[in-house]
Amino acid sequence: MYVIGLDVGTTGTKALLIDENGKLKGRGYRGYRTIQGAGGIVEQRAEDWWQAAAGAVREACAECGKSEITALALSTQGASSLLVDADFNAIGNAVTWMDKRAVQEEEELQNKAEDGYYYTKTGWELSSSLDACKLLWIKKNRREDLDRAVKFISTLEYMNHCLTGHAVIDPSNGAIRQLMDIQTRQWDKKILEDIGISRELLPEIKRTGEYLGTLTGDAAEELGLTKEVKVFNGAHDQYCCALGSGSVKNGDLLLGTGTAWAVMSITDQPMLTKSKISPARHVVPGLWGALSSISGGGIVLDWWKDRMAGLTYEELNKGVDQKIGREGALMFFPYLTGAGCPIWDFRAKGTLTGLELRHDSLDVAVAVMEGIVFHTAMLLEDYRENGAQINSLRVMGGALNSSGWMLILQAVLDCEVIRVTQTDAACVGAAMIAAVESGIYKDYALAVKSMVSYEGMQEVSWELKEFYQLKYKAYKRNWNIIREIYHSGLSGQDMPPVPGRKEQYDQ
Repeated sequence: MYVIGLDVGTTGTKALLIDENGKLKGRGYRGYRTIQGAGGIVEQRAEDWWQAAAGAVREACAECGKSEITALALSTQGASSLLVDADFNAIGNAVTWMDKRAVQEEEELQNKAEDGYYYTKTGWELSSSLDACKLLWIKKNRREDLDRAVKFISTLEYMNHCLTGHAVIDPSNGAIRQLMDIQTRQWDKKILEDIGISRELLPEIKRTGEYLGTLTGDAAEELGLTKEVKVFNGAHDQYCCALGSGSVKNGDLLLGTGTAWAVMSITDQPMLTKSKISPARHVVPGLWGALSSISGGGIVLDWWKDRMAGLTYEELNKGVDQKIGREGALMFFPYLTGAGCPIWDFRAKGTLTGLELRHDSLDVAVAVMEGIVFHTAMLLEDYRENGAQINSLRVMGGALNSSGWMLILQAVLDCEVIRVTQTDAACVGAAMIAAVESGIYKDYALAVKSMVSYEGMQEVSWELKEFYQLKYKAYKRNWNIIREIYHSGLSGQDMPPVPGRKEQYDQ
């Protein structure tokens, strides 16, 4: 007996075939492109999502008997949305979550709502990247398309319809579309009125894991499966990652480490905070996820490694292990793209302090890694101050390949750090939904025991923990001093243009 987890992401679609004992039996992947244009346009073809899914599933299931595959569920990128006609054909391209065209519409909707309305209702600050603003833009700029559309849907609904004929969304994807009240799990009346669109344009909201039916004949043929395969409502990819990491209890904490770092705390109630952590309902009944991102993350270390130091990953990982815990004064503030939650300071810049002639590129690399972990620690403090219980941190992604980074995490963070060893956590989480809802496992706790694997961590000395606790305190003190520079008019913010060039120093 097998289940399929299908993750329709930003750059491609992955499929995992997993047996009833939680063991991986097949893997498939197909990529697709984004279409970029002037004015912040970033689009994709919805048809590419489906074609990639078909190819990935066929690849993953090539070596197994099709009659043994019983269930399937989806993990999807959020807030990548499109109009469809009466035959459910896409009207134009999908407007992705990376798209920034609706800046004016963001201001217009903000002026119609009380301060904090969108965050309180949807769990997300009003953003041009999310669907409320994008839908208003479509209404103003693609009126003919909107008039012939029967639905405005996102990736999950489109894929669910391709599979079963039912365009259904779940609460985690509903929240990030910024059109849904996270408490009632209904489309918000005021938001729709402010945009000026009908509730009928939006899909039906059903719980994550709800049975949607079996594959249509066309879907079964394209996927290379039987029509008896059951399809269950999936979830946003971050919430599937939570499942795939084993974060299914109040107090669990997930850290995803890639180009960007993301944190999700599992709570028993929605967490609405001054720092604008984003809550949504967890897949597990009765629980919530509280999602935020880390400023910088892996992209900052890659910047230092590639553009400044000229190091390979092998050289970096080998070299930093010898330098950890040695430089108390050398600090790097990793805000090359501004400072996000919980600081939220768009003026912040990357800053290196304490540099001496004796320092080399590896010394700075360690400082970069430390800075990202220190910001993570600040975020965890914010979670705790807002009532989150944090028992353990499950780490996934690229940082697992760096023993140095993992050592710093253990030394700095005041909780147990756990290595999640399997890859493709979003796929695993989607497969877990299919396995639990089809009756292979009684609940998600049992599914985690079979489908999620962990690895032990090396011991961290008391001396190293003490060193990093002191350095972390110094980091926070120094940051409060340094950030004043970026608000003083002396950081390039208010300087004139470079002669012969239009852009400003800070652009």
